Amino acid sequence: MIYTTGLTILQERLDSNDIFDLFGKELEAKEQDIKEAFDVFDENKYGFIDERDLQRVFCAMGLKEVAELDNCNKMIMAFDENRDGRIDFWEFVKLFI
Repeated sequence: MIYTTGLTILQERLDSNDIFDLFGKELEAKEQDIKEAFDVFDENKYGFIDERDLQRVFCAMGLKEVAELDNCNKMIMAFDENRDGRIDFWEFVKLFI
């Protein structure tokens, strides 16, 4: 209730440009951080993360048990909304929101 009332007051007093000025730069910085994290996995720059990408990163981190291909595939399937067998950038972003 308090949250909704506060949001309504903000919407009445601020237009979308004002809201972007308040939060836009912070959101852009967060998106950049997420993109950099995505790029660690998407080393080949194909625009998605597959089980081999996960395996490579987990091995580099010394997480051999986690890096088993079957485990990596299960992780992909848990977050793969469109069921194409890989995680695209927007599916990756949702992990952080």
